Amino acid sequence: MATIDSRLKTGTLTLAAVSFAGQSTSVTLTPPKAKASDTEEVLDGTMLTDTSSDPWTLEIEAIQDFDDPVGLQKYLFDNEGDTVVYSWKPNATAPTFSGSVVVIAPEIGGAVATRLKAKIAMNCTAKPTWTPAV
Repeated sequence: MATIDSRLKTGTLTLAAVSFAGQSTSVTLTPPKAKASDTEEVLDGTMLTDTSSDPWTLEIEAIQDFDDPVGLQKYLFDNEGDTVVYSWKPNATAPTFSGSVVVIAPEIGGAVATRLKAKIAMNCTAKPTWTPAV
């Protein structure tokens, strides 16, 4: 079998059909991390067990654009708490990953006289859909 070396380049990223690929320097879909099965006893002797797991996350690292009234940071700031549809295609020949995320506000600011980046990790509402490239 030939070695496949997938890269993130010339891809797309949209939130609510608005493109933000021009600001994004890193995009990652991270699967849930299962929590250790914690057991706690309550006063009446009942043992309560937590077997939940964290949700999938869409993690974006992006060049900050707070000077842009329609940029990624303003979009995230204005839509914090909303659930929106996302679509991410890592490169021109890659599959497309899609679903819904709960928007969070980004980091704003940082070190003086440097290129500023923001890291955003938004919870997905379900496992992403993987649509093969055609």
